[in-house]
Amino acid sequence: MNSTIKFCFPYILLYTALCPLLFISCEQKSTETAEIRGVYGNPKPFWDKELNLNDLGVNAIFVHSGSINHEMVNRARSEGLLLFAEFATLNGKNYVETHPEAWAINEKGEKVQAASWFMG
Repeated sequence: MNSTIKFCFPYILLYTALCPLLFISCEQKSTETAEIRGVYGNPKPFWDKELNLNDLGVNAIFVHSGSINHEMVNRARSEGLLLFAEFATLNGKNYVETHPEAWAINEKGEKVQAASWFMG
């Protein structure tokens, strides 16, 4: 073997080993995304009018946890709707007084003033 072949042999071997990788598809697999279109509140008024929420372009319901019942869950399932519930947490005014470690803090680590309003 001459010196050129000796020098190039490892590269030729590497090329031969890696060449099949060129034929493997680099195509990205499509990822399916879910689009959620929902109503915030109890859908009973729609259902009382015998409306199907899917027919209105709605595929989800967002409700307070206290309004969930078996009828709502069953109807949502029958229409193929997603059901999301909010659960109020740390909503008791006296909780942080007895559990100061739960008090909200700002970026400086200082206690923040309690909010005067609540949005679900």
